Amino acid sequence: PAYENFKSQTKLITGTLEYNNIVKIGYNIRDAIKIYYENQGETNPTDNFQWEFVLVDDDQTKNAWCMPGGKIAFYTGILPIAKNDNGIAAIMGHEISHAVARHSSERMSTAILVDAGTYALERFVLGQRLPRISKQLRTYGLDLPFNRKQESEADYLGIIFSNLAGY
Repeated sequence: PAYENFKSQTKLITGTLEYNNIVKIGYNIRDAIKIYYENQGETNPTDNFQWEFVLVDDDQTKNAWCMPGGKIAFYTGILPIAKNDNGIAAIMGHEISHAVARHSSERMSTAILVDAGTYALERFVLGQRLPRISKQLRTYGLDLPFNRKQESEADYLGIIFSNLAGY
């Protein structure tokens, strides 16, 4: 639903050479992920992904992202930064790696644990509500180091996947 809402409210480019290139690179990386996990003797975590690639017509936004399940968006604003197919593949491999490693579900689990721990601290130890502690704990105590770890993992896997795809 969130992805469908995004697509319906966004100006998408289809049928152009740029769009076709994004899709081609995406499918090449998808195939490389399959090869990677076969070579590792592991189950491919993307077997149930419904891959879809969109090119967003927005030259001001220098971004790309991947939602869980293989929904990838590239903004036209990042294409000059990518410069060529290798750059697009590096960016896409990184973004897809977040979904492969299930980082969004890890972040949600961490947030739930922090909220539960904060509640227990406030309720049973301190006996009072501390309105800003949960946000501060999450921002400074857990999420930032965890996000850096996720970013490093996505960098590592992204390089492997894009390299296996021939970029």
